[in-house]
Amino acid sequence: MPDIALIWDRPTIFEKYLSGLGFGTLVVSPRTFGTPFLPRFRLALIPTGFANPQYSSILPSLQKGKDILGGFVSGGGALLVFGALVPEYTYDWLPVPISYVQRYSRVRLENAAEHGASLISDEADVECDGYLKAAGWQTVLTDGTGET
Repeated sequence: MPDIALIWDRPTIFEKYLSGLGFGTLVVSPRTFGTPFLPRFRLALIPTGFANPQYSSILPSLQKGKDILGGFVSGGGALLVFGALVPEYTYDWLPVPISYVQRYSRVRLENAAEHGASLISDEADVECDGYLKAAGWQTVLTDGTGET
């Protein structure tokens, strides 16, 4: 039984990577996510590039499925969404307001607050495809320039 739904429109490297770590995964179209014939997932993962037509065609279905994704989260599911891979993007289909700015670079992560989520890498310098802009959130990491 898969624990992780990879919401995408074709096989993805995430599937092989997560399977290699021992997780059960299933690539699921956003049009079918949340339907009764699929298993109940603990985590839904939407990979980098979902809003860029060069990488994926799932964005219209994600926007139409806003209520389904919100219900998944409200029901205790975890939703992990990566960068849009377009210059700027507002995640208007998520249950919370958030925006993304693409700026690929190698950055030095700095803790902005004590939080369990502030340890994501053993290395101080990491590659980032951009940063998030949101009001009313607790910032746990910055890139040294104040971007979150």
